Amino acid sequence: MKLFSSLVMSGVLLLSISALADFKSFSKADYDAAIKSGGPVVVDFHASWCPTCKKQEPILNEIVGMKGYENVVALKADYDKEKDLKKSLNVSKQSTVVVFKGGKEVGRSTGSTSKDELKKLIDMGL
Repeated sequence: MKLFSSLVMSGVLLLSISALADFKSFSKADYDAAIKSGGPVVVDFHASWCPTCKKQEPILNEIVGMKGYENVVALKADYDKEKDLKKSLNVSKQSTVVVFKGGKEVGRSTGSTSKDELKKLIDMGL
């Protein structure tokens, strides 16, 4: 019985972990294709040194891993390296999340670590 309980708990843990999705590292080709497709696109301007970004990361991964978000293209742009993208989207701070739908920006947030706020933001792209 104890073994069964352990196996059940392990299965629950694995299901919980598998529900999380990771953002794909930004590439211009992926970004251009996603924007052109018109589907929901989320770009997270992340910096490895940013404490707010570190708090946002698991929350954003959890949201895009939820049922109903399978079609969201989630891209993580390195705030320090993607200077052209930052300029074209007028992003001036790390921890900025930009959401697109139909190839157009529909919302953005800077510095939010609220799961509800970030979910509402991403929902704008659905």
